[in-house]
Amino acid sequence: MGIQFKSGSITQTRWYEYLLRFLFGGVITVLTGFIAAKYGPVIGGLFLAVPSIFPASITLVQQHKQEKEEQKGESEEQSKESGEEAAGKTASGAVFGSIGLFAFALVIWQLGTRLAPWQVLLLAFLAWLGASVLAWWVFSSRAR
Repeated sequence: MGIQFKSGSITQTRWYEYLLRFLFGGVITVLTGFIAAKYGPVIGGLFLAVPSIFPASITLVQQHKQEKEEQKGESEEQSKESGEEAAGKTASGAVFGSIGLFAFALVIWQLGTRLAPWQVLLLAFLAWLGASVLAWWVFSSRAR
């Protein structure tokens, strides 16, 4: 499974789909703020890891792939399977990102009070990037 960037996907997305992602992410963020205010920062921090746009994005990935396959003349069942496969690949990428998020949080937790904020954020970003890419590499090398 290779990493791909397709700029054409940006033009395929309708304005209201961007709005849906924005609203869903905003609602999750506000709810997390309420939880943190009521139960404290430790419990609130648990909810910071909630994927705020993933549910909306994954359904749009599936829908777009399905529509594209139907336009090519695929049957409804084949296009549905193709859409589900695309959504599954996107979800596996989210798993790798979540592994990176764990590494990011671990660095913040361990070094947050020991270094300057910019140093902690830089190290946490590098940990996220390294852990995510390493997880992807391990998984993709096993799949071959």
